[in-house]
Order: sequence, then C-alpha cells, then structure tokens
Amino acid sequence: MDGRGHIDAPSSYRHKEPLAEWATTYFADLAADLTGEGGDPSSSPKERSEVEGRNARSSARFSASLLVIILLAVAAAAYWKFGRR
Repeated sequence: MDGRGHIDAPSSYRHKEPLAEWATTYFADLAADLTGEGGDPSSSPKERSEVEGRNARSSARFSASLLVIILLAVAAAAYWKFGRR
C-alpha cells in the first residue's frame, strides 16, 4: 500500500494532542464563538435558533444598507459624469 488513506501515513493529518484534549479545546472554542455572537452555550436549541435568526436579520440589514450606499454613490457618479451637461 502506498500510504494513501492510511491513518499512519505521513500525509494524514494527526493532532499531537490526545483526542479527549483536542475535543475539550474544540468544544470550548465553539462555546466561546457562540458567546461572542450573543448566545449562551448552555441554552436550548430553540434559544440558539433565535440568536441565529437575530444575527441573520442584523447581517441582512447591514448588507441592505451597504447596497443602498453603493447605489447612491453610483448614481452620484453617473450624475456627475453625464448629468451636468
């Protein structure tokens, strides 16, 4: 076997730390991310869904505002270039 797909092959990505230690760090990082987004890691799935929905609406409002600003800038540039004749 040439080593592809083999867990001990040099090309496989293996963590230096034990699985339990890696998992503890991974889930602690996920909890910190959720807390940073305004959620509570120990909350119910329904509460986390509400936080995700709130964050999605906030992101959509920001994107819409940015789009309006860009369209106004394009309209102003077009007016400046073509409308002042």
